[in-house]
Amino acid sequence: MHKMCWLRLPRAGKGKAASLEGGSAIARFGPMPIAITNLLRSIVLLQVVGIDTSLKSAPDMDAVKIGLRVKQRLCKSCFVALHRPVWTGALSRCTTQRTPSPRIHSTATTSQQNISVKQSQYSPRRQVHSERYHAVASLVDPSLKRAQDVSSLVLDHTSIPTESQITDALNTIRSASIQVLRLHDPEAPKPSGDDNLTPASALLELDRKLKPISTTTSQPLTKIVDTLSNLAYQLLLKPSVFITPAMLETYVKIQCILLRPASFPEIFDLYATKPAPVPATSADAQITYKAQDPLVISAAIPTDLADSALSAAIAIRNLPLTLSIISTTYQMPAFRRSKIFRKALAPAIGAAMAPVAAYLLASQLSAYQTALDPHNFTTNAFAGMFTYILSVGTIGTVALTTANDQMERVTWAVGMPLRERWIREDERAAVDRVAMAWGFREKSRRGEEEGEEWEALREWIGVRGMVLDKIGLMEGME
Repeated sequence: MHKMCWLRLPRAGKGKAASLEGGSAIARFGPMPIAITNLLRSIVLLQVVGIDTSLKSAPDMDAVKIGLRVKQRLCKSCFVALHRPVWTGALSRCTTQRTPSPRIHSTATTSQQNISVKQSQYSPRRQVHSERYHAVASLVDPSLKRAQDVSSLVLDHTSIPTESQITDALNTIRSASIQVLRLHDPEAPKPSGDDNLTPASALLELDRKLKPISTTTSQPLTKIVDTLSNLAYQLLLKPSVFITPAMLETYVKIQCILLRPASFPEIFDLYATKPAPVPATSADAQITYKAQDPLVISAAIPTDLADSALSAAIAIRNLPLTLSIISTTYQMPAFRRSKIFRKALAPAIGAAMAPVAAYLLASQLSAYQTALDPHNFTTNAFAGMFTYILSVGTIGTVALTTANDQMERVTWAVGMPLRERWIREDERAAVDRVAMAWGFREKSRRGEEEGEEWEALREWIGVRGMVLDKIGLMEGME
């Protein structure tokens, strides 16, 4: 009952109140087990209809000896309880000893059956995975062993290995990596040709169909991937191996296929600074090394390889690695010089030849007119042509260096020179890709990012003359 109920219980055959064990004339019934409550409810109900009942025969109530004859008023809660149906099963459970129910055995049996059913359901799946991993090992082991054998020929070579030997070893590792990629996801579309598999296409394939191999639960496959990645790394790390652009491209392809870009910053630094081995003049002479200039144009990392390396680092969600790749590729002086040589040399030569071409054209046009002196006509025509070329070239240069339509979240800080903006545009675009990958994708939520990594990225961008999420350029803030 939800309330305490006070019952005045008269003594059997008398008009005076009865007591419990010679105690008070008023019995207070508080919360009690459901079986005892049902028993008392039944007794009171029998007394109401005029039948005398005693609790002496109840084995569980030997301490309670009451002669009841209820004729007093009851509270509302007791009245409602008395009109509820009597649970006879509760009385029998109170007065009889509980015996083990046969349902216990049936329940245990049912649970065992369920467990056996679940095991039977999952055992085929485990068997399929086990068979697949054995198939992976049987298919990849020959390629892996061949890659190890070819690599050992280069690593155990005491003299300077030839470029063809290193290239063959890297191509063998690359072929095994492609086979691992196919076994990792058999449903992935096969490229048109292994020779045409570029780092960008491999990453696009990973983004479109495949899960990163680093997150797979296949221990044999992960071990094979780590072995192949380490073989390629050891080949380029060997002191007597000079890293050529073709070797670097193959190495980047291998690590992008395997999704192991952790060694890119070190390899990119070695590509620019690793001493070149000089062949010995005699058989007894030791190999000498010649220092390389990291500022020359040939020491620059190609843009497509830098983009592929950055995509692989973003794919594994490693922020320090992405920033290290940017520092060893786009920020290097050799990369900037290479960009000037590739993109600014031809326009600069054209601008330098423009005055000469304008003067020659003006002197030739003076022969076809008679209104002015040929000398005056040549001077005026040259001044007009040169002014037109200079003004149009200036407007074009300003428009090219101040364009910001390609910028998403990272822009230049105020006061950055226009020439530096153009030279460092690849660096800014790479940082913009990192910010887009680590920030919210919804444009309406840009600027709400927080956390230690995000604040470190904001500070890293700020000290390099760029601004992350410039308020004046955000959506709705124009």
